[in-house]
Amino acid sequence: MWVSLVGLSIFGVLLLNNFPSQLIGDKYFQASIAAYAVFGLFFYVLVYATGSSSLQYFRLPRWHIKTLLALIWVLPMIWVNVAEPNNVGKPLSYAIPGVIFLFFIGFGEEVLSRGLIFGALRRFGLYRAIFISSLMFGLMHLNIYIGSGWDPWQAYANVVGATSFGILSCCLMILTRSIWSSVILHLFLNWSLVFSKLAESNLSLPDWRFYSWWDGFIYPLPNALNSVAIGVIFLVIDRMGVPQSLYRLAVRWKLVTPKR
Repeated sequence: MWVSLVGLSIFGVLLLNNFPSQLIGDKYFQASIAAYAVFGLFFYVLVYATGSSSLQYFRLPRWHIKTLLALIWVLPMIWVNVAEPNNVGKPLSYAIPGVIFLFFIGFGEEVLSRGLIFGALRRFGLYRAIFISSLMFGLMHLNIYIGSGWDPWQAYANVVGATSFGILSCCLMILTRSIWSSVILHLFLNWSLVFSKLAESNLSLPDWRFYSWWDGFIYPLPNALNSVAIGVIFLVIDRMGVPQSLYRLAVRWKLVTPKR
């Protein structure tokens, strides 16, 4: 099983890196959308064919006070990311396919990591499945350094950041009972890939080269620990009962159906 999961992950990376984009062109993200759509659908077929336990998450988020609490936690993260100073408005002809592209990035990566890998590992325990599937998700982000000069600290920061996001995303999926919550969060946290003015003007991105071992080591940790902490809070919320005061308030606002 382990060999299969690692092999499938490598296959996914190779599929994205070798997709024949020159046949389609990528002016308005056509090739990128097609690549991630094929990527996501391929792994969804595997999830479905294997009868993975994660199939239960391929539905809309549950209508529950706990989902509302999750929304309260993630909305500030989304706002900070979308309102980042380097993000700018784009023409609709560019923005609409750009958002579709971001959706399929989230769809493809979530189906592989939270759908296939997490589902396969769930038999070994919830926490192991969350951590190992997230670590594999983080390591797959090393693909952007293939065939190019790179600094080890940049790669380390990318893997740590992606791994911590994977933990947060997996916990959000568990809390809301829906992988689509993770896909949408993934979409917004990748917002700058399309809407950053740095990408538009081809300016170089910030250089993460560090001359101190300590600086390089701690650079990604604050954001990573924050993501992991929120993920842990989601698991706690998922396991705890809803206070009666919150339940009555949710019923009054018609957020939940009263128990009979």
